Amino acid sequence: MLYDQGQLVNVYLDVFAITKDVLYSRTSRDILDYLWRDIIGPSGEIFSADDADSAKFEGTSRKKEGAFYVWTSQEIDDILGEHAPLFKEHYYIKPSGKCSDPGENSIYSNSTSVILKF
Repeated sequence: MLYDQGQLVNVYLDVFAITKDVLYSRTSRDILDYLWRDIIGPSGEIFSADDADSAKFEGTSRKKEGAFYVWTSQEIDDILGEHAPLFKEHYYIKPSGKCSDPGENSIYSNSTSVILKF
């Protein structure tokens, strides 16, 4: 969402000004690059958000709602390594890809009970 990105750029630049850590200036630049590439249209129009419909796999033309933002259980294992079990428990991620979400579009978690298991 455009309003999120604008706020993030300001925060990262403020942190960069304080710490002088180039990670924060690079992150700000990456966000601004994203805005110029995906949020500002060819005629200069400004979009409020990015379309969530995306190809499930690179090279496929069939689009699916949110496919770009969905990770498999195996991808989480590969990326997070030893931290994957805690993450998967916290977000109810199962190998089958089905997760429990009693809060409609919000993720439910009882952080204390998850942490106590580890």
